[in-house]
Amino acid sequence: MFDRIPIIGGVAWTQRTRLSAPALAAGDSFGQTVSISGNWVAVGAPNADVSPNPNAGRIYVYESAGNLPGLPGNTFTFRQTLLDPLPRPNHQFGLAVALDGTQLVAGTPSAVVTGLGRVSRTTLFRRQASNTWTEIQSSVSRDPGADEHFGAAVAISGEWLFVGAPQDMNNSGDFGGAAYALNLWASGPIGEVYCVAAINSTGQAATIEGLGSPFLASNSLSLRSSLLPPNQTGFFLVSRTTGFVPTPGGSRGNLCLGGAIGRFIGPGQVLNSGPTGAIELAINLLALPLPSGNTAAQPGDTLRFQAWYRYIVPNGPTSNFSPGLAVVIHCACSAASR
Repeated sequence: MFDRIPIIGGVAWTQRTRLSAPALAAGDSFGQTVSISGNWVAVGAPNADVSPNPNAGRIYVYESAGNLPGLPGNTFTFRQTLLDPLPRPNHQFGLAVALDGTQLVAGTPSAVVTGLGRVSRTTLFRRQASNTWTEIQSSVSRDPGADEHFGAAVAISGEWLFVGAPQDMNNSGDFGGAAYALNLWASGPIGEVYCVAAINSTGQAATIEGLGSPFLASNSLSLRSSLLPPNQTGFFLVSRTTGFVPTPGGSRGNLCLGGAIGRFIGPGQVLNSGPTGAIELAINLLALPLPSGNTAAQPGDTLRFQAWYRYIVPNGPTSNFSPGLAVVIHCACSAASR
């Protein structure tokens, strides 16, 4: 890792540190791929063994502290090892790596599935509010078995993933190659669920999930809470702070927010769970109803949401809560300006 340091008449590049894997063996090819975004570094070791699979591949993730170019306060700390969700011999997971903000994509162009031949794929990981990188989903080759090396090159910009398939044969004949553009938020969960929800009259605890996109530019984040008692009133809460208050005000559930808590109770925001027992609301990230007034989310914010709903039990609680949902908000700017 090198820092660019201003000097009289220009700049100089100075080695800051050398990264090493926590478990490294001969032939692992550590450092064959590297990607940096903000304070995070991802390093591929595509020939690392994952017992009992030789050359299955690994990715090592590091976080820097200090973030002051040229000063000795910068440190790089190993945080996590990412593995192929379906490790096999010679898959070379991490032969391509792309890191952007809270998103990391690994290419596995040599993936093989028994009976199908080569099924090249990419795997998406997201950094959650707890700073843990979690596998979200995989995207597979359009032509399983065609050996097109889908995932030999990957790149991320904002909401989009670009995947190279240099041996694709659909466009230009034998091994003409192709590149695919995939929306990273078209499917899969948004945010990290935390805190415990109490069981309600359905015999289950309510759920909460994020839908759409956490990017300020698109401003298309929605919240959905399900498994509520049917035909009950409910609304969503928001805060920048986590918390834990059991059975507040006689509620059966737990309030999982702290600090300044806002309520989405404006026109059209107080909802009814209807016969399906679910409520859903589109969130305006530019006007969060915090106690200090409508407030715009900022890139890098971790917003914490929760659903409150009416829950009437004879001689008992009159309300309940869903779990909490922590959502990291992404930059509204272009990739170039990041």
